[in-house]
Amino acid sequence: MSVFYRRYGKRAIDLCVAAVTLVVLSPVIALTALGVRLFLGSPVLFRQMRPGLHERPFTVLKFRTLTDRRDREGTLL
Repeated sequence: MSVFYRRYGKRAIDLCVAAVTLVVLSPVIALTALGVRLFLGSPVLFRQMRPGLHERPFTVLKFRTLTDRRDREGTLL
């Protein structure tokens, strides 16, 4: 592969595929956010720090899936 493709072409293809995927999946994302809001409450998303390339941290946004429900002794379910 050429240096030009590796430096610019792959990035352009990645961005185009990501943009199209976001548009196609946006109704599913919206329904998921609505479901989380209705059944689990706020916040719908939470941030989590993860190590990236060369141990450089980056932030991941994730849908909230855990509840705050507790049993009789106060232990999280």
